[in-house]
Order: sequence, then C-alpha cells, then structure tokens
Amino acid sequence: MLLRIEVLRYLREVPDAPTTELARALGRSQPAIGMSVLRMLRVGLVTRAVDERDLRYYYTLTSKGRARLEYFERRDT
Repeated sequence: MLLRIEVLRYLREVPDAPTTELARALGRSQPAIGMSVLRMLRVGLVTRAVDERDLRYYYTLTSKGRARLEYFERRDT
C-alpha cells in the first residue's frame, strides 16, 4: 500500500512519468513499480499511454487516483 501512495504522490507532482523515472525517483525496482501501477490501472487510479517513438509506458494520475490520495493524506494527518 505504501508504494502505491508514493507512486500517486509522485504522479501528482510529475504527470506523464515513465516506469523508469518512477523507479529511479522512488528508489524501487522497475518490476516493483510495474506491478504496482498495473494494480492501480485495473482500479482506475492511473492511466497509461505509450510513446510511439520509444514504446515506453507513461502514467498519469486520474481524478479517482487524486481523490484516493487526498483521502489517504487526510487520514494520516
């Protein structure tokens, strides 16, 4: 759960972040980030786009993802 919150926070600040950037910024492996964002994609917290030039996935926070993050941040204060 903590990794998902970290990813949501990062995507709020840096929209359209690729997997490699998320992994580097959060100090996690690419497979760990990939599994986490896949779960978030399934429930609609993030969206994914593919760059046709380099075929990398870019992730963006959805309004549902933003609301979930705000909920967790309110809860933790």
